[in-house]
This record gives sequence, C-alpha cells and structure tokens, in this order.
Amino acid sequence: MPPQINTQLGSVLLRLAERDEEARQAASAQPMNTNLRGTIQRIDRENREELRAMIRQFGWPGRSLVGELAAHAAWLVAQHADEDPAFQKQCLDLMESARAGEVSRHDLAFLTDRVLLASGKKQKYGTQFVQAGGRFAPQPMDDLKKVEARRRKIGLPTLAQYARELQGLHLNPPEAR
Repeated sequence: MPPQINTQLGSVLLRLAERDEEARQAASAQPMNTNLRGTIQRIDRENREELRAMIRQFGWPGRSLVGELAAHAAWLVAQHADEDPAFQKQCLDLMESARAGEVSRHDLAFLTDRVLLASGKKQKYGTQFVQAGGRFAPQPMDDLKKVEARRRKIGLPTLAQYARELQGLHLNPPEAR
C-alpha cells in the first residue's frame, strides 16, 4: 500500500507558491512600483522559514509526501530563497539525495544552476538567464556542448528554444494572455 499523501502539508506549500507568484506577477505588472520588490523579499523570507520548519519536521517534501504540485511548490520556495544561499544548498542536497521519482529533474536542474551561480561557479544546465537590452541571455555556463547534452538528457528544450520562450513570456505576460 503506497504511503498516504499529507494533503495538509501540501496545501500549505501550494499556498506559499501562490503568494510567491502573486507577488511576482504584481511586480511584473507594475515595474515602476519599487515597494513591490520589498514585498517579494518579505514573502520569500516568510516562505523560506515555513519551508525550513517543514524540512526539520518531515525532510524534503517530495512527491510521495505532498503530491506532484506541492513538491514543485517546495522547489519554488527554495529557488526563490536567494537571500539565504546556505538554505538553497541544503535544499539542493536534500533533493539530490531523495529517492528516485521524488523530485522533478527539471526542478533539480534549475536549483542546481541557481546554487552554482550563487557560489561563483558556472551553471551546469543553462537554466538561469538575465535580461539585457530587451533580450534574454544565459548566465555563465560550463561547456556549451555539455550543457545542451545535459538539457536534452532531462527533457529541457535547447538554450535557443528556452531563450525564445522567456522572450515570449516577457512580451506576453500571463495576465496579458
């Protein structure tokens, strides 16, 4: 009999992700409102502390504990915990050591790159881009051929395709569609 999913814990994670996305969408819709940056930082900090408490009690909230969507929400909170790189690294370590199938390979790739860049290293999967002059460009990467091979292996689009997707999202934000 498979283990029971903790729906209460999953609901909390989904609420954290919803707060995260709402704050970022508001900031995207009102780029001149500098107060929203502070709101995002506050929400990221609060979400990070909630996730930290969950991890202390339950370990990494993987798919079998909280379900697919809530496991992704846990990753999102970790991904946006930039003010605490040690916590991001802890989350990455927990995700890497999770049993097979507990963590999305895409989520793992994104957090891997975030942690590498925060530690001054080049990214492994090319998931982290910056916007410059209205275009999106990847942050420093390891050997491009290896990056493309790694992306292909886990089902990520090519760097060129991903850059086009980012550009499309920027030109047509979700609230405009």
